[in-house]
Amino acid sequence: MLDRPSPLPLHRFPLVDTRNPDEFRDLSVNVFGVHGFDLRPPGRNASGGLLRERQGGFRATMNWVWLKHIDLGLMKFNASLGYRVDPNVVRQQFPLSGSAKTTIGGRPFVIGDDSTCVIPTGVDTRHDYAPEYSELRLRIQEDALRSKLSAMTGMPVSGQLKFHLRTTFRNPELTRLRRLIDHLVVELDRKEDEIPDQAVAQYEQSLIVCFLFANRNNFSHLLEREQPQLAASQLRCAEEYIEAHASLPITIEALAAVSGASALSVSGDFRKARGMAPLAFLKCVRLKQARRVLQAADAGTTVATVASRFGFSGSARFAADYRQAFGESPSATLANSRRCKS
Repeated sequence: MLDRPSPLPLHRFPLVDTRNPDEFRDLSVNVFGVHGFDLRPPGRNASGGLLRERQGGFRATMNWVWLKHIDLGLMKFNASLGYRVDPNVVRQQFPLSGSAKTTIGGRPFVIGDDSTCVIPTGVDTRHDYAPEYSELRLRIQEDALRSKLSAMTGMPVSGQLKFHLRTTFRNPELTRLRRLIDHLVVELDRKEDEIPDQAVAQYEQSLIVCFLFANRNNFSHLLEREQPQLAASQLRCAEEYIEAHASLPITIEALAAVSGASALSVSGDFRKARGMAPLAFLKCVRLKQARRVLQAADAGTTVATVASRFGFSGSARFAADYRQAFGESPSATLANSRRCKS
């Protein structure tokens, strides 16, 4: 029996899979605002146009998912392709196979196994892909990056973000960002469970924070400076907010606002005082509240509904975390609750 090929990343979110370059061009123009196509099927010379006789040598596949402040896509081409684009989002390419060249404001950058670049807003950019190239692409709204920086540093951030364009995967922060993207892709492609809104919000803010640490910019010095220490009352405000809103999406911005401090101060002092980051504390609170719901379960309560209610991305992951915390499975807690009521 022949092995089936592994599905492409984000296969649950197909956007286009076509051998028609005109179809691909029209979608790219309408969805991403691209222009200036240059298609070069293997074995042919470029002539600067999109000719129907070339369709047999062309195939473009794109899977794409849009979240609240970011979007994430898979791009795969089997022909040499170039185009220009100037969208209002900050972008970064994560190659999966092959090589590419990205030219930003006239400066070329090689995209390959060990290097990539940050593509800022407001700069004319050209992408040139070699045949059989594929990548994951992360796109983040610049307003969301500014908002996150303001919350993290406790200082207003305005004006355009200016990044060090070239970056390398030898940077551990960039490698961490790539791992987080890969993990999110796996979670999004799972068929068994839909990711709850709380989990999606947590993934999204984690990606934005990781992106800011992985890619130096004109506000990086604010992230690196020593943060003022929280008063005990400020720490309690953050804890009480988490406990009161555990079943809802909780953002760094919210914790910074209720504590009256920067998110970096909240995170650092949480680690010192509680031995864990705020998101880890949130996970503990959600597990405890989930346990109380299971112990007071009615006839309609299921492990899956409780897991979803408290933002766990899948019943299996919830069960593993629950067993580690309480020494028994959530289904055992639910069964014991029902036996006590019968």
